Amino acid sequence: MCYTGSPDELAHKLHISKRHLYNVLDELRALGAKIDYSRSDYTFYYTNSFELRLTTALGRLIKRAMQDYKDLSLIGN
Repeated sequence: MCYTGSPDELAHKLHISKRHLYNVLDELRALGAKIDYSRSDYTFYYTNSFELRLTTALGRLIKRAMQDYKDLSLIGN
């Protein structure tokens, strides 16, 4: 088992505020994750299996990468 540590420690590990951590946990719970915290083990843990589907749009990233490449190729000429 991987221990998350206290809420403060987990927020620090993730480079977010403790408030943001609780917002993320609330969002995961709204998506069906049952998340509890063990005070004796200092860790968050799932109490159910759930499916989380993530999607992302790469259009802007690709457009920016192409522009950066174009800019670099102009520098080389």
